[in-house]
Amino acid sequence: MIKKCLTLILFIFVMAQISFAKETERPVSTYKDFEAMTIDLLDSSMKESQTSINFNIAVSKIEAFSDFLRATDKFKQSNVSAAYDDYKYILDNISASDFGYTLMAGKLADYGFFYLSDLACKKMSDIEITKNHVDNIQKFFYPKKRLPYNEELYLAEAYSNIMFNEQSKETMEELQQNNDMLENFDYANYILALAAFKSNNLQIARQYIQIAVAQNPQNLNYKILQAQIYANGMRPQDAIKVVNQIKKEDLTEAELQRRVKSIEQYVLYKNSKKDWEKNYHLGNYYFYEGDYNKSVKVLQSALGKNKSYDAKINASLSTIYLSMQEYEKAKNSAQKALKKDRNNAEANLIQGNLNYLKANYKKAIKNYKKVQKDKSKQLNAEVKIAKSLQKLGEENKSKALFKDVLSKSSTEYEAYYNIAMLEPYKQLTYLKKALALNIIYVDAWLGLARYEIMRDNINLAQDYLSTAYYIDQNDFRYYYYQGLIYKNKDDIQTASSFFKKCLKLNPNCIEAQKELNL
Repeated sequence: MIKKCLTLILFIFVMAQISFAKETERPVSTYKDFEAMTIDLLDSSMKESQTSINFNIAVSKIEAFSDFLRATDKFKQSNVSAAYDDYKYILDNISASDFGYTLMAGKLADYGFFYLSDLACKKMSDIEITKNHVDNIQKFFYPKKRLPYNEELYLAEAYSNIMFNEQSKETMEELQQNNDMLENFDYANYILALAAFKSNNLQIARQYIQIAVAQNPQNLNYKILQAQIYANGMRPQDAIKVVNQIKKEDLTEAELQRRVKSIEQYVLYKNSKKDWEKNYHLGNYYFYEGDYNKSVKVLQSALGKNKSYDAKINASLSTIYLSMQEYEKAKNSAQKALKKDRNNAEANLIQGNLNYLKANYKKAIKNYKKVQKDKSKQLNAEVKIAKSLQKLGEENKSKALFKDVLSKSSTEYEAYYNIAMLEPYKQLTYLKKALALNIIYVDAWLGLARYEIMRDNINLAQDYLSTAYYIDQNDFRYYYYQGLIYKNKDDIQTASSFFKKCLKLNPNCIEAQKELNL
């Protein structure tokens, strides 16, 4: 019931992710019969705003959403004890999905509520999806030595004052007097370093973050703060060494990987000497932080300042525009980049994605093969090539390439998803593997919904569809599958409404057309 209340947390996660344009999957015409469909994802109707057609959200979920917002407001206002009680009440009394518990566990750990994060983790039921997320959250955030209840609340209040109440200096001075806590708990040293950093006392910040890292060298959140502190100090090059250490860690969760990419761009920005180079990295930092408009503005300001960098800047702009579904701008920026450097991997990747979306699969493959030459993007390019081969009907080649990708890396969630679509006997396992790596990968949630619809497990299908809705309420497949469910319930009027909404979002959905006899 708390799913709706998690929209705020989900928004934070989604805006932080790199949201490249989605590929479509092939929906079902009946529960046990799959047919291909023609879809033009560049159709302008895809960007139509959401209308109030979602029939399966109850008032109680909206009330839970309000409860969560109130608890968050209390936390931000330093009413931490009351916020803690409210969060605990939600976890104890309001049922949530594994998706919801996963998001809560990460956000509560980020706030320093480790016992509540534990509680959210214990509520999870499908370990195939959730275990990897739990392991990564604990590796990334958790202190080495756990704090008693009172100390945890005290430091959570300190965090709130630092981040939301402009009391960094006061918090720093107070914590410096608490020798017992600093001697006993690595997390206390982290909070003191954070307070000092936010109050621009870099000497104290550096001193205490080094203590925190020495006490708990496995905690990657500490190291990210360490990189930020070093980047703003007298020797910003020290931050690059810290980032290189972080990048060696085996993080297999998409949101945490994003955080590492973000801090890398921030550190490079701080280490750059030329304004245009600084703006290039700053623009990419804003991109990874989900602020696309600011990212575009900063990158555009860097154009023309050094022509040798213009290809890289335009390539980054093409990536951002594609994430914003500004397809024409993405195309123009990619072409400008390729005019300067025809082998630019990022621009070729975007050009390939655009060709793929237009169903120009052979052209897309040509672009992706150029990307393969870049080792950092090789596996991504091979996944894209395999998807294009699949669209061209070369399923054996596609399947072999997907398997080759997974033999090299077990973190390519798109490869798991696409093999699931090609090999029905692996479908359930591989869809869950994809979600274990990226909890907000909407294609896999919709794939699970379809899988359960085929087996007449309607309640479970509805749970998966609800999750997909919170991730992307404008995905036409959600409405098509809801239409099938209500058709199965003999509620033809509601089914028709869903099929019509599906066609508003994608007029070329043949399966929905068939259901409405169009």
